[in-house]
Amino acid sequence: MKEYDYMVVGHPCPSFTLSLHLACAGRSVVVVDQPARNQSSSVAAGLFHPVTGKLLSKTWRADELFPYTFVFYQRAERTVGGTFFHPKPIYRPFLSIEEQNQWMSAGPEWQPYLERVSPTSTFGGQVYDPYGGMILKLCGYVDVNRFVRGTREWFGARGSFVDDFVDDVQPMDQGVQWKNIRAKRVIFCTGCALPPVLSFLPVRPLKGETLTVKFAERPNLIYNRAVYAVPADPLYKIGATYQPT
Repeated sequence: MKEYDYMVVGHPCPSFTLSLHLACAGRSVVVVDQPARNQSSSVAAGLFHPVTGKLLSKTWRADELFPYTFVFYQRAERTVGGTFFHPKPIYRPFLSIEEQNQWMSAGPEWQPYLERVSPTSTFGGQVYDPYGGMILKLCGYVDVNRFVRGTREWFGARGSFVDDFVDDVQPMDQGVQWKNIRAKRVIFCTGCALPPVLSFLPVRPLKGETLTVKFAERPNLIYNRAVYAVPADPLYKIGATYQPT
C-alpha cells in the first residue's frame, strides 16, 4: 500500500498545476490522470490576463494571482525542464468612446497591468480598433501540451503518476483509499465530468471553441476582445471561452 498526503484526480492541466504546487511545498502527491476526458487541456490556448468580462473588470484576486503566476511557472520550467511559459502583452481594442475615456483616466490600482492606453487606432492593419485600445502587462500564455508532458514525465519518474480512471474512492477514518493508494486528502480536478461522489453538484457546462490557423504576420503580442488570437509557434490559436462568440 502506497501512502500520500494528497491524491489529485482529473484533467492534466489543473491537476498537474495543483500537484506541482503541492510537491514544491513539500507534500507527497500522486496524480491520477483520466485520459479519455482530457480534450479541453489538449486544445487549450493557455491564455492568462488580469482583465475579464464585457465590463473589463479586474480578475478575482488579480493582485495576488498574477505575480504568483510568473513565480510558479518559471519555477516549474526549472523543476521539470523545458520551456512552456510565454509572457506576452495583450492588446484589447476599445468598443466605444465611453470605454476609451474610462481607461484614459484609469486609477492607480490599474497601473501594474497597463503598459499603454491609446485613444487612436494602433493595430488597424491587423484588428478593428477605431477607438484605440490598451496594451496589458502581466499577461501571456502557457503551452499547455508541453507543460502537461513535462509534468507527467516528472511525476512518472518519481512513481507518482497513475494513468487510470477513478470512480470508486473509499472514505476512511484518516483519508481515502483507491486500489493500492491511501491519501489523507483527495482533490478532484475533473471539471464538468463529476465523479460519483460529487454527482449532486448543479454543474452547467460551458463550451468554448478553438481554431488553429496560420498567418503571414506574427506580431509579438496577443489580441483579445471576446475572441482571442494567441501566436503559439508556428501557428495561431484563435477562439473564445464561451459558445455565443
